[in-house]
Amino acid sequence: MAPLQVLSLNCWGLWLVSKKRYNRILHLAEYLANDTKEKHELDVILLQEVWVDADVQLLTSAARQAGLTHCMHFKSGVFGSGLVTISRYPIIDADFHQYKAAGDPASVHCGDFLATKGVGWVRVQTPSGPLDVFNTHLHANYDHSKRPLLPAEGGVPAACIDDYAAFRMAQVVELGRYVSGTVGAHSPPLGVVLGGDLNCAPETLEAAVLTQALLPQLKDAWVAAHGPQDPGHTCKAEENTFKPKRQVAARIDYVLTSLNVTSCELALKHTPQGHSYSDHFAVHATLRLPAQPPTANPLASGAAPAEKRLALLEAAQRVVGGGVEAAGQAAVGHMCFAFIMLVQALGLCLFEPGMTYLGRSLHPTLKYLIPLVSALLAFAASALLLTGLVADGGQSRALQCAAMALQARVNGLRGTGKEGKDKGR
Repeated sequence: MAPLQVLSLNCWGLWLVSKKRYNRILHLAEYLANDTKEKHELDVILLQEVWVDADVQLLTSAARQAGLTHCMHFKSGVFGSGLVTISRYPIIDADFHQYKAAGDPASVHCGDFLATKGVGWVRVQTPSGPLDVFNTHLHANYDHSKRPLLPAEGGVPAACIDDYAAFRMAQVVELGRYVSGTVGAHSPPLGVVLGGDLNCAPETLEAAVLTQALLPQLKDAWVAAHGPQDPGHTCKAEENTFKPKRQVAARIDYVLTSLNVTSCELALKHTPQGHSYSDHFAVHATLRLPAQPPTANPLASGAAPAEKRLALLEAAQRVVGGGVEAAGQAAVGHMCFAFIMLVQALGLCLFEPGMTYLGRSLHPTLKYLIPLVSALLAFAASALLLTGLVADGGQSRALQCAAMALQARVNGLRGTGKEGKDKGR
């Protein structure tokens, strides 16, 4: 069985926002260019948050010097998905799925809605056969320090209660369906590798839904190598020089795979200058490719018990359902504010004619100020109206699609459970 070296890293490459971005990218490029057997000899590299095109060019050029000559940069939205997959072996097929549930349109400061995250797929032709590799980045949880995770109940983890939990859960649903559908639609691969920043810790409902209900055939490489008790913090870790204050460390970066796991370690902790490569640590997994050609879909078997999957999917339904309701309320709220602003703009437009009709004149400054304020109110009203009708409405429908997909799976599991009980009688 041949080894396969996989590295996943969130590069924290936001232009003008991320600290020491260019310096860190240069160090990462140097690391990739010096890839040798004495160091790491990577085969597949999964990068997230590479938002600057010049950084993509720099990193891919460096990787080519080490023999990783095949690259796929997945672009979407206003800023791009930030996803880059680099491979030592030829990429013979590729696709990108943009998550329909992108995030809250009004949370411009977060950027998730504008970035429109997704999952990139490449089929890599290894010497042993084809390998399906998925690279993704889910919606961030911006409330880690404010809202601690609730305890699990009945073996099902409690849902995260941050403002974006519904969007992240909907993306988990889309991710699971896309991975299953893509692998099943093509000839069987040697195996499946899914890596990236899932923005959810192993003990969260999102992680449980993905790894136990939707893609139970994929094992967590870190758990396979270290067991569930080793925290393996990849984000906000104490030794990270970019750790935010008063935030809890978490393991939110993963390599999930159907292949056998030889080892899994945290990598790229500190540059030669002493600071971290990113606000995340990289996950470096050594996997084993099977020697025999593939004969069956690696995701076709190995499902968790139906009762467990049913409980997880029902919990996910409640999270997404709450998001649908919140998105609908946001749409109504934005349209109400738009109506109020339009009324105010109209009132200001009629103010000067009304004063003239009453035989009173306005101060010269007001004659210039009133049209300006009216125009600003009209512009803001138009923006809020579009946000409510188009953006909020679109996100509400995306969440509804995720809810319907969950309901279909729940119905299927309930039918399976009922049939099993009938056969047992």
